[in-house]
Amino acid sequence: MRLLLAEAIIFAAVVIVSPATAATPRDICDTTGKAFSIDQRIDGCAALIQASPTDAKAYNGRGNAYQDKGDHDQAIADYTQAIRLDPKYAVAYNNRAYAY
Repeated sequence: MRLLLAEAIIFAAVVIVSPATAATPRDICDTTGKAFSIDQRIDGCAALIQASPTDAKAYNGRGNAYQDKGDHDQAIADYTQAIRLDPKYAVAYNNRAYAY
């Protein structure tokens, strides 16, 4: 009985501390690291680009995912598009330089 009660308390604490939330395409696109796979990040950014073709941050995010995948040419193309859309977007310039 104590074990069952302890398990119930731990379960409740985990649910309260970390509620399950659905990730939006922006969350997925902006994520780096291991929270989402590279292909999930590419798909999340592609969804943002499809919804808003002038979203420079989405192109930059997809470029980051392609860079992580080792597809430097596609990363450079996405960073270049981000720069075309927002010529003052310094992060895209930096990322493109790194990709080169």
